[in-house]
Amino acid sequence: ENRQFNLDPGYIDLNKLVLSTTKNRGHRISIGWGLYEEITLWYRKGKFEDLMWTYPSYKSVQVKEFLLKIRTAYKKKLKKDS
Repeated sequence: ENRQFNLDPGYIDLNKLVLSTTKNRGHRISIGWGLYEEITLWYRKGKFEDLMWTYPSYKSVQVKEFLLKIRTAYKKKLKKDS
């Protein structure tokens, strides 16, 4: 089966992209109810960087550019609301 779209639950802040999953691995943190979270990408020196467990779909330039746009909009909103 070829998925055309994949939606992963998680969140982004100014420092990282965090994804949630039901699969436990050594680098993931339990948040209860059989759910785990992992830092998938971290923001450093003006860009999102991979970690050794980052899934290939999150390593793409297109995804990282999209996430940078979201981060920029989020940062502007934080400044506006402060």
